[in-house]
Amino acid sequence: MLKRHILVLNLVWLIGLFLFPMPLVLMLNHVMVNTSGWQQLYVDAGLIAYSWWLFAVWLATRPAWIEKLIGLPKMYFIHSILGSTALVLAFIHQHYLFSMDPLIKLTGHWAWYLTLFGFFYACFFLSGFLVNHFALMDRLKKSLQPVFRHQFSMWVHRLNLIVIALIWLHVHLIGRITQYSSFMILFDTYTAVILLSYIWWQLNKQNLAGTVVSNFLLSKTTRQLSIQLAQTLDHVPAGAYFFLSVKQKHFIMTEPHPYSITFAPEQPTNLLTFTIKMLGDDTRELTAVAAGDHVRLSGPFGLFDTIVNQRPHAPLILIGLGTGIAPLLSLAEQYHDQREIHVLWTTKSLEEQYYKSRLDKMVNDHFRYDLQAGRFKYAQLDQLIKSDERKDGQFIIVGSPLAMRSIQKQLRQLGISRAQMHNEQFVL
Repeated sequence: MLKRHILVLNLVWLIGLFLFPMPLVLMLNHVMVNTSGWQQLYVDAGLIAYSWWLFAVWLATRPAWIEKLIGLPKMYFIHSILGSTALVLAFIHQHYLFSMDPLIKLTGHWAWYLTLFGFFYACFFLSGFLVNHFALMDRLKKSLQPVFRHQFSMWVHRLNLIVIALIWLHVHLIGRITQYSSFMILFDTYTAVILLSYIWWQLNKQNLAGTVVSNFLLSKTTRQLSIQLAQTLDHVPAGAYFFLSVKQKHFIMTEPHPYSITFAPEQPTNLLTFTIKMLGDDTRELTAVAAGDHVRLSGPFGLFDTIVNQRPHAPLILIGLGTGIAPLLSLAEQYHDQREIHVLWTTKSLEEQYYKSRLDKMVNDHFRYDLQAGRFKYAQLDQLIKSDERKDGQFIIVGSPLAMRSIQKQLRQLGISRAQMHNEQFVL
């Protein structure tokens, strides 16, 4: 893993967990001198939870300088952990403190119950906590997606903003706190800065306008979508992904989905191609998108190209599981004549080996690939992955979360370290 990546990742954790809430906690403890020790701890627990929710909202704005160093998946992971851990502190605050004022109790209880609902909903529909580890949960989620669509789930997730508003009001109703003007000014400043930054981000997102050039089936469950951008991008890294949303009279997908580019783009470029698996959510409706339809994109995002260039002489092993071949194909096309590359691609059937001809064209002394219908077994990987690849190789793995976990487990059994394995799995 990149040293700078680890440094920035640890810095974000340090700021989010400790440095961000510290001024609020120190200020409140300084002015509330007449509160008993345990009571003060319970108050501090609620204040830290509120700070962590604010910091999670700020991370949701995708600060560019952080994204370029640690990637969006890591940012979303921190976002989810802060939100979940804050729930524990909120429980302590809510359970051990008591108020006779009905409005104070009402705002506190509503914030708690909304947070609890949002947590359990996100664990199932937005996070990989359950579905990435249990096949039954994954199947259940897919069966429910036609009802609990991605767009609906994102609006449920935005209940966090209502929770923040309720907690803000809750604090402003507590007389023994509002009497300390210095703390209230700091508390309101924290809240205003974060919420205004979120509103500013929503109003000023750098969206790219595009027009659909083609949209056709590669297999029964997979489509290839090509988009002509209204402007030319100076540089699109191989392996990058964009957030795509579509809004037409016959088709609505207003919540952006992340999709990886499939082919290595020319530099500069205004043409992007995506390979999209039609799952149980809005992606199925991509069948309604036709040439000439208008789309919006944001990006590019992703660290694969950065990771590849950190060790330019190391063997590169690209493991694609189903449509996970998309970003790996663009990396292979970009670097197949510059370094040792080994592609391993598994599909569910022969019909889904739609990019075999492109792989054939790249074969040379530095590039080879292995392709089969059905997952590679441990014995096959043991035979296919050479000793120098195991020792020095960079392994980039893309596919469904359950399939990636299985492959990573097999690779570790082959002696490949976690530091050699990379993915950009989203935990939303």
